[in-house]
Amino acid sequence: EIETLGNLTGRRLRQTDRLAALGRLVAGVAHELRNPLASVKLKLQLTRRSLDNPDQVLASFNVVEEEVGKMNRLVERLLSLARPSQLASSKSDPSHFVKERLVLWESRATSQGTILEFPRADAPSEPIQMDRDRVGQILDNLIANALDALAEEGGRVTIEVQRTAPNELLIAVSDNGPGVPEETIERLFEPFCTTRREGTGLGLFLSAELARGLGGTLDYCRCPDRGARFELRFPC
Repeated sequence: EIETLGNLTGRRLRQTDRLAALGRLVAGVAHELRNPLASVKLKLQLTRRSLDNPDQVLASFNVVEEEVGKMNRLVERLLSLARPSQLASSKSDPSHFVKERLVLWESRATSQGTILEFPRADAPSEPIQMDRDRVGQILDNLIANALDALAEEGGRVTIEVQRTAPNELLIAVSDNGPGVPEETIERLFEPFCTTRREGTGLGLFLSAELARGLGGTLDYCRCPDRGARFELRFPC
């Protein structure tokens, strides 16, 4: 049977689309690994300059070990994204957990003139069962996006932690940047949807998938004036 020109053209277009999607996926994985790799590189450079300070060396290697572990877990999540996996939950104080994550972003925020604000940082909260790796990856993605939105003008990123129900926790990340364009909102959590020229559009997609893996949701909330607000809700 002779393949028509139309069928041949359609098949080649589909193949081209698949290759383009694969290329974007590879670029997205590279994007997700870039931040921890940059952190490891910086800490190793600082360690080289601080060989006579054992405490500084130990602190740097602790960060390196954590970031390498994060990259390894990210690869595992990508490989297991399409299949269900068990939650690795443990008892954690949500406020203390968020404070720990913010420490990793303080240097970048300061360098671009952005304030990281956690109003209830010193208020202890009741420990809950949570998957620290998944929640941490989602939180890191949201903070990174907020800092990207404020990179050129500085501003403020606000994190909130709230027990919205006896068995539900809310973690919200807000910024006072330009916000999400109206025409992008409906596609915001689709793979490869991005508003930044250098972005890949995988961060929010992966975060939403991770939230679903927690049995929760990740939503974008319109702000009355300007800025963006993302809310992660999951059972605890």
